[in-house]
Amino acid sequence: MKLSVCIPVYNGARTIGLLVESVTRVCEGHELEIVLVNDGSRDASEEVCNELAARFPHVTAITLRRNFGEHNAVMCALAHCTGDYAAIIDDDFQNPPEEIERLLAEAQKGYNVVYSKYRVKKHSVFRNLGSRFNDVVATALIRKPRDLYLSSFKVIARPIIDEILKYRGPFPYIDGLIPRAAASISSVFGDVPSGTLRSIPKQASLGENEFKSSHLPACPDDAARTMGPSISAALRRRAQPDSRLPWQEAGDQEL
Repeated sequence: MKLSVCIPVYNGARTIGLLVESVTRVCEGHELEIVLVNDGSRDASEEVCNELAARFPHVTAITLRRNFGEHNAVMCALAHCTGDYAAIIDDDFQNPPEEIERLLAEAQKGYNVVYSKYRVKKHSVFRNLGSRFNDVVATALIRKPRDLYLSSFKVIARPIIDEILKYRGPFPYIDGLIPRAAASISSVFGDVPSGTLRSIPKQASLGENEFKSSHLPACPDDAARTMGPSISAALRRRAQPDSRLPWQEAGDQEL
């Protein structure tokens, strides 16, 4: 079984190296790939991600030319992962990497989407406000059960990934696409670390991203640079109404 760990990176230069090392260690029992998507960070995230891709053969690094928002970054990562399951995890240890195994074990009981949920949340006030807004909207618009918490930390099975990637619009809401894929969904309680490696600016920027509705690149220069297994040719292509969207294609050009 192959496991893909998909990590949207936004101003995560301080944490992403430690996270990749930790994920590599705790998931050593699986065939593993890690897909990093740098979502237009303003710090040294691009350089750090590229260094990790050069250091670890199982790491792919993709950099978007500007910030398109968390859901577009995750969609991009899903489009490039090749695992039987994909674990989506934040870039700063708010989601303990050790919990991936718990989510994966639940998924292997027959569920094709498993969310992590917390008895006590320790996210910033900015992030919690954004999450609360998303939860209210999801409950109203996609008829989400009120007792289902839509966490950004989840495991998704390959058939559901493939269905999600059929979405052709510019504003992906992944947790809204999951019910459309007729997914069988479960959730498990996870542990939250007592500390955080987020700075105050990082917390604020992530809160902004929770509310943000981003759009896809409108021109080739707004696309991506890639290291590791590359899809940069597709990401540099202008999306046309009759063409596939960037995350739905794979190219063969490496930079």
